[in-house]
Amino acid sequence: MNWKQRTPKIPLDHYDNTYTKLAKLNGITNIDQFLNPLSNVICNSYLLKNIDALAQRIILAIRNREAITISGDPD
Repeated sequence: MNWKQRTPKIPLDHYDNTYTKLAKLNGITNIDQFLNPLSNVICNSYLLKNIDALAQRIILAIRNREAITISGDPD
């Protein structure tokens, strides 16, 4: 496996913590705004296909104490 070290989009400082370094690698300048976006920036989750069925399945899994795995595709 060949590893590639990414160049930060924003220069790193020696006192940056892990979260700040990850944010800078991805060009995020305001971590608080990124993690807690305003409601006018967030899209309506009910526009996603089958979101009602998904919500019901998650609720059922929680009630049955099943393991839940969440994955995503950044594309």
